[in-house]
Amino acid sequence: MKETVCKYTLLIIFCMGSCEKDNSQLINKRPDPEPPVIFQCPKDGDIYKLIVDTIIFNRKGELYITNGHQITFEYATIPLGVCAKTADFYGTARYSPMAAIVKTDEGKTREMIWDRNGYIKNMILPEDIERFLTFTDGKKISFELSLLNFNHDIIQTSSMTIIYRERFPDK
Repeated sequence: MKETVCKYTLLIIFCMGSCEKDNSQLINKRPDPEPPVIFQCPKDGDIYKLIVDTIIFNRKGELYITNGHQITFEYATIPLGVCAKTADFYGTARYSPMAAIVKTDEGKTREMIWDRNGYIKNMILPEDIERFLTFTDGKKISFELSLLNFNHDIIQTSSMTIIYRERFPDK
């Protein structure tokens, strides 16, 4: 018991001594947050820019972006950047995507949920990949992605190019 009281007494004395003004240390100032990256968008009126607007499939069914970086089909998202001319709209309910409509090159449409980001696996389905694998080398197609707000109004429509390259990346 005496030992416990002694420990607490020493702890209190230490704390009181370390809190004196002449022993105080300067607290570092919090850094400013990084400014958001704002993109020049190709179409006037766009709120967002698809940061990855081209996906390459190879004969193994692997997905790549144009710089050769492989992406995982199951977890890859569709990142959006903010357009410079409409940056003031970003974050408002009217311009926040909650869902999307995908229109394939064959004219088929399907809805997908958009939770912070859309997932490629919801835009490109396994049957699409099987079809891509039958393409000739270098064939390009385009999918349209229409972002929808809470009211199911279209915020904007952007296209994603899909390219089949048999031996990408060249190894």
